[in-house]
Amino acid sequence: MVSVVKTIAFITLAPLAATSNAQWAVTNLHPAGATSSAISKVTATQQFGATGGVMTVWSGSAGSAVTVNLTPPGTSNVSIRDMNGSNQVGDASTSAPHASLWSGTAASWVDLNPAGSLSSYARAFSGSQQGGQAHIGGVWRASLWSGTAASRIDMHPPGATHSDIRAMSGFQQAGIVFYGGTASQASIWSGSAASHVSIHPAGATRSIIHAISGPLQIGEINSAPSSRASLWSGTAASWVNLNPAGAFYSGAVAGVGLVQVGLAALGPNSHASLWNCTPGSFVNLHSFLPPGFSYSAATCIATDGFTTFIGGYAFNTVTNRSEAILWTRPWPAVTGTLQLSDAVSSFAMPRTIGYSVLQGTTVINSGSVNTTSSSSPLSFTIPSGTSGSAQLVLDGSSWLKRRINLTLTGSNQSIGSVLMQNGDADASGEVDAADIDAVIADFGSTYPGGPNPNADVDVSGETDAADIDIIIANFGAVDD
Repeated sequence: MVSVVKTIAFITLAPLAATSNAQWAVTNLHPAGATSSAISKVTATQQFGATGGVMTVWSGSAGSAVTVNLTPPGTSNVSIRDMNGSNQVGDASTSAPHASLWSGTAASWVDLNPAGSLSSYARAFSGSQQGGQAHIGGVWRASLWSGTAASRIDMHPPGATHSDIRAMSGFQQAGIVFYGGTASQASIWSGSAASHVSIHPAGATRSIIHAISGPLQIGEINSAPSSRASLWSGTAASWVNLNPAGAFYSGAVAGVGLVQVGLAALGPNSHASLWNCTPGSFVNLHSFLPPGFSYSAATCIATDGFTTFIGGYAFNTVTNRSEAILWTRPWPAVTGTLQLSDAVSSFAMPRTIGYSVLQGTTVINSGSVNTTSSSSPLSFTIPSGTSGSAQLVLDGSSWLKRRINLTLTGSNQSIGSVLMQNGDADASGEVDAADIDAVIADFGSTYPGGPNPNADVDVSGETDAADIDIIIANFGAVDD
């Protein structure tokens, strides 16, 4: 039997009101005849998980389910714990579980169990490396492999009594470390045992990392009276309590960009949940399910830049089984109008205005707008689940940089007209004498222009005295 595992620390959580009006579409992927199903990994085109304990791959519908047998000869109780492209990691039991690597078939199995290890588990993937733990010398030791048993790197920190890698991204590894007792400490590494850093928050009785998303670590802590979905950015002091107001307990297990998913509760039943880095951003994904589902969990998330995909499961009280669920939502659009000052209404040549949308220092989307008139439409999308304060930065051609504060709603929204001031022909960030010099140097040039097309400040098709007049009128203006 092959099972696909996504560790979630809680199964008993309850409903909370959604804080976003955004609509998520729900697809039930449970195949006909299966006794149970769940999704543990999702991409823009496929979903991976298990039906009745057997590894299953979907392509967006219940009827697309295809089971995959990865059990190598002489092994049993195969568990898939992470996937990366066409590769899988997990464990297969001989006399005991062995950390294992596959590339889509049982015949591709690679036994990662190192010499001297009684047992081992592979739990995470990043590039060509695999992370997990090996039982050596009576101690579970965090381990890093590069495709073979002999490649194992010992990641066990000095003085620790137990360690395990649970998540990987780029050159960072994350998981748990014990220093005696039963209280785990959320931990991160960067490729060696010596690089270990505990990010266990002060006052927590237990903490764990389940996932990494860019600079963020995602997991939970135990703090009286129960567990709390948690977020870190590399230090213990950076810990953020994601537990929604009134929730009895919660856990976050996956993320993409600045969005995290997991479950949260007020009472006896779990509800699939989504956050955008704060407890107040909580969205109850369970509320989008049809009637008849008592509890649910979100286990994974992905995006293709246009749509967000969330996988998980929900318990159907009518059929009395767990069923694989896929939530999807197109990225909401932010629209407006660029008012490009001191320019002819119809441009002689297109001008490009770049944009970036930031939450804190993180760019959540960026791109450019090719404008052909002084009043041009502006439209960009925001990752589904993203809400709260943000900043839009606009910059390009001879217009000064603008910074506009936004409050993202998680739904389509309009920001109205955005005025950009003209005259910065040399793109220095200030309208000054150097811009006049730039126009003089290009004076008389006509479309497609001389060495500096931006010297045609009014985009009339000719660099002339009108461009100098604009610079003089806006002299001294600077970027936001």
